[in-house]
Amino acid sequence: MAEKEADMNQTVNTPQGGHENAKPASAQKEAAGPGRAAKVLLIEHNSVDRQMAMNLLTMVGTSVVEVEKGEVALRVLEPSRREPIYDLILVALQMPGMDGFETVQRIRGHRIYERVPVIAMTGRVDGSERDRCLADGMSGYIGKPLESDTFYALLTECLPGLFPSGVSAGDTCRLPLLTARDGFNLETGFVTFGGKPEHYLKFLWMFTEHYQDGLPADAANPDKVARVAAMLKSQAECLGHRMLVEAATAVEDRCGAGADVSDELKAALDYLELVLSSVTATVQEALEESRRNRSASQPGAGEDEDAARLALLQRLKGEIENFEAEALATLGSLSAWLAQQEPGDAAALEAALQKYEFEEALELIVRFMEKA
Repeated sequence: MAEKEADMNQTVNTPQGGHENAKPASAQKEAAGPGRAAKVLLIEHNSVDRQMAMNLLTMVGTSVVEVEKGEVALRVLEPSRREPIYDLILVALQMPGMDGFETVQRIRGHRIYERVPVIAMTGRVDGSERDRCLADGMSGYIGKPLESDTFYALLTECLPGLFPSGVSAGDTCRLPLLTARDGFNLETGFVTFGGKPEHYLKFLWMFTEHYQDGLPADAANPDKVARVAAMLKSQAECLGHRMLVEAATAVEDRCGAGADVSDELKAALDYLELVLSSVTATVQEALEESRRNRSASQPGAGEDEDAARLALLQRLKGEIENFEAEALATLGSLSAWLAQQEPGDAAALEAALQKYEFEEALELIVRFMEKA
């Protein structure tokens, strides 16, 4: 994305921006972090835009409450609590009845929501509206339709605790097959997520899981295909996978070319499915290679039960440290023993892995290893 375009479509109101109530999430008391999924209030009356935002948010493991009107949003804030129940609020500016500006003004009127990040979404991308957003206490500003790379960059600014920490740029070796040769540009992907590999890796695992069965659309419904292709193109830009971007763009173009190109649309859709399948297979192959590289830690036939259990725990620990989705499968082999040791921690470990909260999972597995 060109720098000028990015400036117009994304603005983050930092503490230097001049509004005392518009602080990033790191300035709040206990923002979303390890062990707890970020909770987002989405206020959007347009069903297509609302679904787009929902898809982007759930892709990175957030918990979303969606409402269609500002009036309804005010009723789900629960302002009588001592702490806010939402870590982030996304609000459309153009809404019937109470518009986004009034909605945010009333939200900011509740003491516990004075510092919760609020991102404005609008189809009118111009300087005057952006300035008004920031002057009215909004933390960020993004144009519609939402673009994944811009959206996630802004989300990372507002929710720095959204992703697990502790991974450096040198950890790209943990995915040895995701090279330029296979279509991935890791540097481009890392930039989208604030230059932090752990952000990219979590999104990659969720992307692969989401599309493991292919596209949820067929050429019989061009409107639905166009929406799916637009979403996939934006996600592929986040991954830095140019071939997937181009394939999704081709499908999107065919959808808008008229009703007499159904054969061309089908061909483009078939090609997109092929590229998508290749991408997910490449990621799975990288996971397999990581597992093979640790095969020495697996128990042999002659080892006793305690040694075999310890080896499985070490393997699970390695998979968690490498952010590998296969950790859930390994956990299944240990679930009975873990539940016997500490049922609460066992349930918490499974929940953490299901939500890709690797940092919390690592703390729990280390605790179990001390008991083995």
